[in-house]
This record gives sequence, C-alpha cells and structure tokens, in this order.
Amino acid sequence: MNKNLNNILNDYIKHKKEDKNRFSQLDKALKQKAQSHYLDELRKEKLIHDAKKQAENNKLITIKSLAKDYLEKAKHHIQQIKEKIKDILSIKNSTSSKKERINVFSFFKLSHKNLNKKIPIFAGIAVLVISLGIFSKMMIEDMTAYKVYFNGEEIGIVKNKDTVFHLVDIIEDKLDIAYSADIIIHKDNIKFEQVKEFGIEVTPDDELLSYFTYFQNLEAKSYCLYIEGEPLVNFSSKKEIEQLLEDVQEVYIDSDNDHIKYEEVSFLENIDVREEETVLASLNNFDYMLDYILKGTTEERKHKVKKGENYWTIAEKYNITPEELEAANPKIKPERLQIGQEISLIVPKPLLTVVTKEKVTYFEKIPYEIAYENTAALYKGENNIKLRGKKGEKEILAEVERHNGIEVTREEIESKTIKEPVTQVVLVGTKDPPPLIGTGSFDNPARGRLTSKFGYRWGRMHTGIDIAASIGTTIRASDGGVVTFAGWKGNYGLTVIIDHGQNKSTLYGHCNKVHVKKGDKVYKGQKIADVGNTGRSTGPHVHFEVRVSDKPQNPLNYVSY
Repeated sequence: MNKNLNNILNDYIKHKKEDKNRFSQLDKALKQKAQSHYLDELRKEKLIHDAKKQAENNKLITIKSLAKDYLEKAKHHIQQIKEKIKDILSIKNSTSSKKERINVFSFFKLSHKNLNKKIPIFAGIAVLVISLGIFSKMMIEDMTAYKVYFNGEEIGIVKNKDTVFHLVDIIEDKLDIAYSADIIIHKDNIKFEQVKEFGIEVTPDDELLSYFTYFQNLEAKSYCLYIEGEPLVNFSSKKEIEQLLEDVQEVYIDSDNDHIKYEEVSFLENIDVREEETVLASLNNFDYMLDYILKGTTEERKHKVKKGENYWTIAEKYNITPEELEAANPKIKPERLQIGQEISLIVPKPLLTVVTKEKVTYFEKIPYEIAYENTAALYKGENNIKLRGKKGEKEILAEVERHNGIEVTREEIESKTIKEPVTQVVLVGTKDPPPLIGTGSFDNPARGRLTSKFGYRWGRMHTGIDIAASIGTTIRASDGGVVTFAGWKGNYGLTVIIDHGQNKSTLYGHCNKVHVKKGDKVYKGQKIADVGNTGRSTGPHVHFEVRVSDKPQNPLNYVSY
C-alpha cells in the first residue's frame, strides 16, 4: 500500500468529524422537533377519543335532565301520599265501631281501585332513586383522580388510568422513529395513587408527553460493541455496529489498487456485540464514535507557527519527535511551513487494529553487475565507464500482512524476470602517473569555450578566465602539486586551490562537485572537480586563475583557448 496511511485516515474522517457541543445542540433540536411532532400526532389520534368522550358526556347530561324532571314529579306525588296518610291517622277509635271500620275499609278499597292511577307515583320514586345513585356516582367520579408515578417519580395527575397507558402506546412508537431506537417504557414502572377532593386539576396530555420526550432515563434496546471484554460503543441497531466496523476497515483498504487482492480483513482485538437494555441518553453518535475509534482521542491540540520555527523546534517544545509531528500532519510539507499556519499536535492512535492479509503484485529492480577492464590510456587510480550498466526488472507476487496499513510480514510466493540487467563495464587505468609536483608548465583545466578573459570587466578586475562547459564536465589539475584549499569560497562557490611550488598556484571556481581535499597530492591532469554553477555565476563554467607569489596573472600566458 503506497499511500500515506495517516493521509488516508485523515481524508476518510475529514467529513465525519463532529464537535461534542454541536452534537448536544442537534440532539436537543431533534427532541424539540420530535415533541412538536408527537403533539400533532397525539392531537390527531385524540380526536376520535375526545369525540367518544363528548358523546358519553352528552348522555350523562340527558340523564341528569330526566332525573331532575322525575324528581320534581316524585316530590309532588310524595306530598299527596303524606296527606292521605295523615287523613288515615286522624281517624279516631278505628276499632271501636263497625261503621268506622267500614269507612276505613272503604278508604283502602277506594285506594285499591285507584291503584292503577298511582303507578306513575311509584315510577317517579324509582327514577328518583336511580337518579340519586347516578348523581352520587358522578359526584364521586368528579372528586376522584390519580397521581401518576414513573420510576418512583411523580409526573402528573389524571382522571383515568387508561389515559396514561394510551399516551405511552402512542409516544413509544413516535420515539422509536425519532431516535431510530427501540424505546422501552415499562408499564410496570407506572404506578397510581388515588386521591379524592373537590377541584382537582389534572395534568394536560401535552405536559405528560413533554415529560416522556425529555426524560433522559427512558430505556431503549441497544447493541453494545465490546473490545477485549470492555464496552466501547452503544448503538440502537446491530446494523449500525456492523457499518461502524466496516467503515473502520475501509480506511486501511486500498480498493483503487489493482495490484492488491485482499484474502482476509479482520481485527486483531477480540470483538463481541451484545444486545442489551440501556438508557436513551447513553446511545452514541455514529460519526463521533467513528472519529474516536480511528484517532483514539477526541482531543484537539494545535500550534500556530511563529517566525523562525521548524518541525525540529516545535517537536522539541512539545516533547514529541519530528516524525510524530509529520504523522499528525500528513498533508503539510515541513520545508514549506508558513508563519501563522496551524498544525496538529495529536498523533492518531486507533483503538482497533485492522489486519489485512493480501496478495500483492509489484515490480522490483534487478541490480546490474560491474565488470572491470584495464587500460593504459588512464593513469593508475583513474577509471572511466566504458559501458553504462542498466538495471533489470522482475515481477513479484507476495503475501503481505499489514496492521492498520503498516506492513508486518512479507513472503514472496513467485517471481519472474521481465527485463534482464545490463552489465556495466569500467575501464581501470594502468599507466604510471606523472610526479606529484609541479612541472612548471600548465595544461588546460577543462574542455570548453572561453567566454571571459583576464582584465577589467564591468568596471572591476576579472582575475582569471571563464571556460563555459556543461555541468558535470571534468576539471583536471593544470599541473601537479598539493591541494591547499577545497570547499566553499564566497563568490567563487565550490573552489579548489593547488600549490605547484616555485611560488605558483592555480584556482578552480564555481565547481559543482569537488573530488579532492586539503592536503592531497595531485598529479598533472588528475580529475579534481566537476564544472558547476555555484557562487556568483551567470551560467555553468569554471573560473580558472594562475597566481605567482599570490598575484593574479593572465592565464592565457600559460594555457591556450
């Protein structure tokens, strides 16, 4: 996998990041929206229930009215009966004379004859008794209510227990949809306490609904992800757990690489998913938990780059390594830090280890061999490439195991060569070199074109000559001697100075690379440097000087171009 692991990780979770405070606000907004939705739904479902209740009330009103009418009639008939009884009791000596007994008998006989006429009186009395019973019952019902307790906490007062159960049935379904969870409201946890008194004020259904909507201890069915026996994530559905694990694995799968075939993708840790009951407030947010698992922390620590700072100084300041700082900021190039730029100080440490077993096809270079040939055309110690070597190439199939994208094992299964390497041939000098002292005569230091002569140029003295040549062209010692300087020399750039004896020396400036060091003895024609463009230079060339008693001389008096 050639992609930067941390780069992939950060790209993947970039759009899934969510702050805790924002989650809390969204959660609250959801609940408020849900409550409003529940109330609308509840009002709709209560229309039929309220209509039935109103019909029952109308019937009771009708019964009350009839009872009142019969009560008035019954009072009138009872008054008449009382008067008749008074007449009977006023008869004196009811048993003293036959005549009086006959009168009494006649009265009852007469009363018997008129019995049918008195039936409405008894019916009125019956209605009166019934009405009084209904009225008493209604009075008792008006005085009776129930305090409602949920999990031991009083939540309101209702006239009818069924109202609460009906409300629970409604909001359970609505909460399930709003929270995408299987909300459980145990009716066994709902208790009632009867109260009797006049003027009882019952709790509106809206308030009861609001209580359940915002009740953070509502129970819900959940699926908990355990890692090595420790609970980590609570979701409302098993599908969310499966999606979470799949998303974690996808971070470390390079699906765009045709050269990788994944044989197995698993987790190093022991993972278990258990169905449990929990409280609604403990259910986790998906994106938040995905971010947490991939990074191992929710902490955010930033540093704003100040003038003069680099990865080394910043890492030292926070007691971390520059490598860790680079891992925390995969998209930032250390050499391009800008003042005011914010960089992260948090190195991702995933909570889960994704194990991938892959079959990988890749190509590998085959190094070429080097063959040496002796030649008298070169001095001893010199060599030259006669035939440049070329690397070969082979195709390899290997089994690779990675942990969170980091390779831990690699086993080659098979390989085949698709391009053979070409052997490099190097010529090795056998000719004895000239003396390592000055001969008194000078050779041209390099092949090239004279572009600037000795003398005044642009208002200032030019103390040598310039020989233009391509970068990398060989610079040779103009005569034998001892190297007195090899390194950077101000405007000259990389420079070599050779003392040839007899108070004579030569200087070679603007080199691209130096092959000798101070104190080395060199012979005439020995390679000492390569043509370059270092120091104050307008193009690749070698600046060549000849000095006598350290005074610049015209080099064209010693060499020819």
